Amino acid sequence: MIPIIFDFFETRIHFEYLINGTRT
Repeated sequence: MIPIIFDFFETRIHFEYLINGTRT
């Protein structure tokens, strides 16, 4: 279950980064 949580966290960071880049 550790990999799943890690993947979820990474996905959230990528999503936030994408939004930030688009909102810039």
